[in-house]
Amino acid sequence: MDNLEIFLPTRGRTEKQVTLSLLPVSLLKCVTIACHPGEEKILYSRWGSLVKAIIPIEANHIGEVRQKCIDLSKSDYIIFVDDSLNFHVRAKSDTGTITKYLLKGITDNHFTPENKERHMVDMFTYIDTKLRTGKYGMVGISRRSQNSHQLDISEKENERVFSFWGINRKLYNGLRNSPKFTDMQLKEDFYITLHFLTNGIPTLMNYTYAYGRVGGANSKGGCAIYRSIENSNKSAFLLQKHFPSFVRLRKKSVKTWGGEFKEVALDVVISTKKAYQYGINYHTKRTDVLF
Repeated sequence: MDNLEIFLPTRGRTEKQVTLSLLPVSLLKCVTIACHPGEEKILYSRWGSLVKAIIPIEANHIGEVRQKCIDLSKSDYIIFVDDSLNFHVRAKSDTGTITKYLLKGITDNHFTPENKERHMVDMFTYIDTKLRTGKYGMVGISRRSQNSHQLDISEKENERVFSFWGINRKLYNGLRNSPKFTDMQLKEDFYITLHFLTNGIPTLMNYTYAYGRVGGANSKGGCAIYRSIENSNKSAFLLQKHFPSFVRLRKKSVKTWGGEFKEVALDVVISTKKAYQYGINYHTKRTDVLF
């Protein structure tokens, strides 16, 4: 587990670090907090003795933060986890409590401290282990709201990953046309996912574990600091422009986001399977393309 490289980007949540508060000490030692320079001292006073490092990053959007983390890392297998997540597992609860969709929160309510830590560690090491096979460009953990749709499987290839995922930096740096996370202000993870798939490199989603988001998708802090209807829609249009055959736009109600998102915004519908098949067909025909 000492070889885990975990980055946790955060902004505007110095007083409420949900993800960090749930991780065991053994995993915190692998975490590098990537924060706004003005928040470094406050975060250090609370977490400095527990985490691997705290690095201040001057950036305008999350794509820039992710790219700088990748550039700074000495590992080829990097895990990103959002700062407002809780975690769940399909496992028998120590207490015998039954919950919906077979998922149990990885908390004291369901597991002993030893089993809680075991599930947490297994969840992160799963991502790292799959990345190290060299097969997958990105490996993610499922979102709780989608997990119930895949009850008959433990993992599935070529799903779009977000919020909690890892990336193979070797494969990333070898992508055709050299895409970067900095190319997109928002939806940067979908953008890179599509570049992997259209290069014939699969992604992988784990359904044995799941994450939930505390506070909603546009809760105070994080990307909500700069996310607006305008730039959210702009990123949606840009993603479709880059991948017109695999991305379509639809209007989506986002009343739970609050503020100017109380009506509708543009959402993206991504044809991941179609994108991957294109990538396979493209590279079957092109023998001169290097990954």
